[in-house]
Amino acid sequence: MRVTYTVVLIPEAKGGYVVEVPALPGCSTYGQSLTEALIRAEDAIGGYLAVLQEDGDPVPREGKGVTVSLGGKREAILRKVSVAVPAEAPGVRLIPDLEISGQPPVVPVVRGGEVRATG
Repeated sequence: MRVTYTVVLIPEAKGGYVVEVPALPGCSTYGQSLTEALIRAEDAIGGYLAVLQEDGDPVPREGKGVTVSLGGKREAILRKVSVAVPAEAPGVRLIPDLEISGQPPVVPVVRGGEVRATG
C-alpha cells in the first residue's frame, strides 16, 4: 500500500530547502538541493509512519485539500511524495474518514499568504 502526502519546500536564503509535511505534525527535514530535499522528505515521512505503526497508531491520510500558511513574503514549492506502508504490518490501520486526494496539479512556486491546493 502507498500513501501520498503534500510536502512544502521552503527555499532558504543561504541555499537549500526546509521541508514540512502539513498532514504529519512535526514531520520536517532539510536538503541542499530540491532533489535531496525530496529524497529526505520521503525518508522523513517513512520514519514518521514507522513510529506510528510501532505505537499502534493509525496512518493519517491526506484529505482532498491542503492549506499551507506562509508568513510574510516567503516562497514555497508544493510537491506530492508517495511512500510505501506495509499493509500487513502489525497495528497498521488507516484513518477511515479521510482519503488521499488524486494527483492535484503541482503548484510550482507560491509567494506569501495562504495556499490551498485541491485535488
